[in-house]
Amino acid sequence: MAGIVACGSFVPRLRLGRGRMAEAMGWLNPGLAGLEGERSVCSWDEDSLTMAVEACRTALANAGSSSVERLGFASTTFPFADRSNATVVATALGLEGSLRTLDLGGSQRAGTGALAQALAECDAPAAGRALIVAADRRLARPGSAQEARYGHGAAACVVGAEDGIARLAGARHYAADFVDHYRAADGSFDYALEDRWVREAGWLELVPKAVTPLLAEAGVEAAAIDHLVVAAPHDQERLVGHVEDEETRGQGEEVGREAEEVGGQDFESAAKGLQVYGQEDLGQEGRRLHGR
Repeated sequence: MAGIVACGSFVPRLRLGRGRMAEAMGWLNPGLAGLEGERSVCSWDEDSLTMAVEACRTALANAGSSSVERLGFASTTFPFADRSNATVVATALGLEGSLRTLDLGGSQRAGTGALAQALAECDAPAAGRALIVAADRRLARPGSAQEARYGHGAAACVVGAEDGIARLAGARHYAADFVDHYRAADGSFDYALEDRWVREAGWLELVPKAVTPLLAEAGVEAAAIDHLVVAAPHDQERLVGHVEDEETRGQGEEVGREAEEVGGQDFESAAKGLQVYGQEDLGQEGRRLHGR
């Protein structure tokens, strides 16, 4: 059964404190006041490609083998516009030249899209393992909420049909051209829409349309979900985690018991893909809902 065999990640060492952002740019955006913590920042010699290589090295080491048949690299900040970035990663890792490489971009959903595609191909005859990596070095307008929310980093997964740290119990995708932010081809920064619009017309409307049929197809009760993992701003993740659909509202059941912020990144809009995994590591029972 398709699942994640091993994973790895990389986060740059440099940090930018949100309090320092407020000190410098609070005059422009008073909403920065009171923000806590820090975000990761690439150094001058780091980018999406170098971070992807580091995350892949960790994932392959955890998998116990560097033998993969496919490599997918997802990013919205590829360093090369017309060159196979995935092939550069494969070369840096010393992988065989016969493997299939693929670049995926266009939205922040590219990472989960690549993972979903790799998992769907796992059951094909002689599919072998696939290495999927997502990395981003997103820029943000100084003083904006996105500057405080975005972080630089990479994550990689080795997927295959054998047992691993998680198995795929079901997947459901919902495509909607809902705009919470966008960046034009010639732009350096995102244009972000108002948070309330994104929350009410985006998350509260679109999430149930993916979650409800997903749970039904996977044969999982809403109350059985232990964690709803969403890439939402830290001030909205718990609201998203308590979205109730029409079927469960009358029973007082919530879709997800606990929401977790992922990666310090802003959430994407073009389409919402949600995947349910059975948690198998450490002998624990339970399920997680992953959404991007």
